[in-house]
Amino acid sequence: MTVTIEWDHPRIGRQSGCFDITPDGFTEQLARARTFGFARDARGLEDRGLARGATPSNTIVLSETDLVDTELRWPDEFVRHKAVDLLGDLALLGGMGIEEILGIIPHRYPMLLVDRIVEVEPRKRIVGIKNVTINEPFFQGHFPGHPIMPGVLIVEAMAQVGGMLLLGAVDDPENKVVYFMSIDGVKFRRPVVPGDQVRFELEMLQFRGKTCRMKGVGYVDGAAVAEAEMMARIVDR
Repeated sequence: MTVTIEWDHPRIGRQSGCFDITPDGFTEQLARARTFGFARDARGLEDRGLARGATPSNTIVLSETDLVDTELRWPDEFVRHKAVDLLGDLALLGGMGIEEILGIIPHRYPMLLVDRIVEVEPRKRIVGIKNVTINEPFFQGHFPGHPIMPGVLIVEAMAQVGGMLLLGAVDDPENKVVYFMSIDGVKFRRPVVPGDQVRFELEMLQFRGKTCRMKGVGYVDGAAVAEAEMMARIVDR
């Protein structure tokens, strides 16, 4: 991966780097490269509930002319961190399969209701897929001879996709779980039946501290089947 950045700051300027994207190359060349920001922006971030976990071990802070209370790990640490950002964006282009999902949210059969994440914009938006088959256990009783996916499980599937977006905003998702605090404005537009593929699109409306408000819509073949607004909180497992 070859990356070039240019910043109007005396400690950054124009930097370029070429890095080996292998496990060893990432560990040696990129893993320790810290994010960076400017002291002038700190108060605004704090007022929005952001940058709460910033420390010299994970963040480079810059004044108008120099570094603030830290030393660089590499002379070009800035471009190395941007390479890490780019690598993360490229990894998400192909979405997340079930193995990645299982590594983030705690749900398991029969309550895991998301099969794939196809789009992610961190802290902004996520799109996930639920494939509905006749083998779903709830179809045995809802309803015999007339299978319809329960509305509460459609909302649960939507919430799980939203949980993936929320857990993607923390550093250690494997040690966290999402509790949903409220669900408002729920509407069901049409039944979901075996053979449908539900595409859930969720937008993060607000994120303060560990609490988030999201709006979601579920679609089948381009037609809305359900929508809701949800509030959730990240807690320790």
